[in-house]
Amino acid sequence: MMRSIKITFFVLALLSCSKFSFAEEPSFDSMNESQIEQYCAAGKGGTPEIEYCANREFEKADRKLNTTYNQVIAQIKANPSTNSMGKPMLSQLIKAQRLWVSFRDAECDAHYTYYIDGTIRGLMFVSCKTELTEQREKDLRSFYLSTN
Repeated sequence: MMRSIKITFFVLALLSCSKFSFAEEPSFDSMNESQIEQYCAAGKGGTPEIEYCANREFEKADRKLNTTYNQVIAQIKANPSTNSMGKPMLSQLIKAQRLWVSFRDAECDAHYTYYIDGTIRGLMFVSCKTELTEQREKDLRSFYLSTN
């Protein structure tokens, strides 16, 4: 009986310490874009907040990839005289991009499965998608849009 009382007091003492308190994190709904960027850059919060910030990074990388991809498509369509392979090249690029998306998703699903027992699995999944998406954007830009 005395032991359970001591344990109860110990737990209560831990919960009252600021380091272990469960202070509510700020709601992202109440923040503007600049505040969210600052919050994410500071690396604050627990797993849900970190995953939210990581998802924002993936969304930025995905938008950049889509912009670059659309620029490549437009360039191929606009310059058929510089490339006699215009239509076949365009269809091959579209095919390659679809296959790349399938690869990225499968690769990152494998990362997610690898961390099946951990709370970090969601973060590892989205980090994988971000890294591969950023690399694909660089590859497309370098190969198709660079002035060689």
